[in-house]
Amino acid sequence: MDKLQQTLLELEQTKEELRQSRDEILQLRHSLDEDVTEKRQVKQALRESEKRFLDVTNALNDALILIDNNLKVLLLNDAAINLYSVTDKNYIGKKCHQVFFGCDQVCAGCPTLEVMRTGKTVVTKRHLPKGKSLNRHNSPVRDFDGNVVGCAVIAADITEHEKRIEKLQHFEQIVSTSIDMVAFFDDKHRFLAVNSTYAEYFGLSADEIIGKHAAEVIGEERYNRFSAFNDTIFLTAKPISLTTWIEYPHRGRRFMEVQLTPYVESDGKVTGLVSRSIDITEKHERDARLRLSAKVFENALEGIIVTDTAGAILTVNQAFCDITGYAEAEVLGGNPRLLKSGRHDDTFYADMWHSLAHDGKWRGEIWNRNKLGEVYPELLTISAISDFTGEVTNYVAVFSDISALKQVADQLEHQAHHHPLTGLPNRLLLYARLEHSIQQVTRNGGRGAVMFLDLDNFKTINDSLGHSAGDDVLVEVANRLQEHSREVDTVSHLSGDEFVIVLQAIGTIQDAVTRAEQILDSFKKPYIVGDYELYVSGSIGITEFSGAGDNIEVILKNADAAMYKAKENGKNCYQLYRPEFTEKAIERVLFEGNLRRAVKNIS
Repeated sequence: MDKLQQTLLELEQTKEELRQSRDEILQLRHSLDEDVTEKRQVKQALRESEKRFLDVTNALNDALILIDNNLKVLLLNDAAINLYSVTDKNYIGKKCHQVFFGCDQVCAGCPTLEVMRTGKTVVTKRHLPKGKSLNRHNSPVRDFDGNVVGCAVIAADITEHEKRIEKLQHFEQIVSTSIDMVAFFDDKHRFLAVNSTYAEYFGLSADEIIGKHAAEVIGEERYNRFSAFNDTIFLTAKPISLTTWIEYPHRGRRFMEVQLTPYVESDGKVTGLVSRSIDITEKHERDARLRLSAKVFENALEGIIVTDTAGAILTVNQAFCDITGYAEAEVLGGNPRLLKSGRHDDTFYADMWHSLAHDGKWRGEIWNRNKLGEVYPELLTISAISDFTGEVTNYVAVFSDISALKQVADQLEHQAHHHPLTGLPNRLLLYARLEHSIQQVTRNGGRGAVMFLDLDNFKTINDSLGHSAGDDVLVEVANRLQEHSREVDTVSHLSGDEFVIVLQAIGTIQDAVTRAEQILDSFKKPYIVGDYELYVSGSIGITEFSGAGDNIEVILKNADAAMYKAKENGKNCYQLYRPEFTEKAIERVLFEGNLRRAVKNIS
């Protein structure tokens, strides 16, 4: 019994021990479960931490590279993959020079090795293919004991930055050497920078301008005038250009082209502006002269042609079209030869071009032909135009139609040599014609004759019917004299009722007598003046000349003496000259002179 009880007791103890063991096992299992959960949580936390790390690294704009002390790649962020164009997806654990540069050897001067060796950060600049530039910070990675176990590389793509720097340096060089005025202003209209040209226009140095408000330098009035434009630029962020006259202390009044350009930050805010002023005074004045020249060219009364050196017409003005009848489109590209009249020979044009080549100009009268085929005279000036090297580049022809001037000149010439009433040659032209006739008979032999005609009792017509009726009679007498004259003869109206006829190349004196009889016979026909039928006769004196030794005054005096003899003989007749007529004429002149003095003394 005792043994059983002992056994039962042992069983109970064993059961209790088993129960405790079970509880311990349960506790152990629970502990194990808790440990696994914790490990899982730790592992999950590690995964999440790694993901956050990767997300952070991939969010970086710069490339991040982790390399262990064996130069094996541990990590590349997305920026590094893109920057180095890494195509191998299994890059983890491979040597960095294999991943990045496709080579089996470590690059000379490898900054990663330098970091491993010295434990110091190394900053390098590297140029990749395709023109990329990198700025790299190679920093050591240490363990808890401070030992270097790797290298962290942060690489920034500075290609665009370097390009901007290069542009800025280039711009700075341009600004510093620019002949234009350049100034930089902040948003408070204070000078940030100016170039030497800007400062020189104000008679100041750049240091004296920088930092000052614009109004202090350019003046309040001008600043107020421009501030509205400046405000517009800051509001719209758009550039403005304008041209205006500006007075400068050191340069005086200048015509400027001003360009105001906003300086815009990346956020779109305007923080300043750039002023570029170009001095276009000379250009403006030159353009004004050109505009004036164009107005003069277009409105000139003279025709103007501009050609090239080959003679092709480049332009003409309106006066050219008016004078020639050609439209501009009809002559452009053509040659001025289309105006040739045919009145000038080759020598004329050869002399013209010789003058142009030797003197650079030619001036003279020329006959040209218009579009209708009408020939007209013109006064022409041709000038050669040369460039700065002296080489002829163009020819300019300026001409005017002098038809009217020629007509007026002809009229004046006619008035100077013809009687205003009858249009017959006057005394001046008579002398020239008689001189020519004397030269002709002297050269060719033969003889000529002069007839001096004076109308009989002509004073009665003027006194009774008036000078108008007398003028009508004189005109009709002139017509009848011309009807009985040859083309080689000259019928002249000296004055009043005196006419002289020069007969050239007569056979004998009888030819002159026959002509005189014809004239006197024509006078028998009545003259119709208004309602009156008038009869007028004439007395004619005839003398001959044979050439050498004959004197015009003597010839006319002899004819006049013979005419007076005809009047003494009863008028309406002719009389041949004889020497005694001259003596009697002298006596008559002397008698008339003595008679006038006697009358004057009595009165």
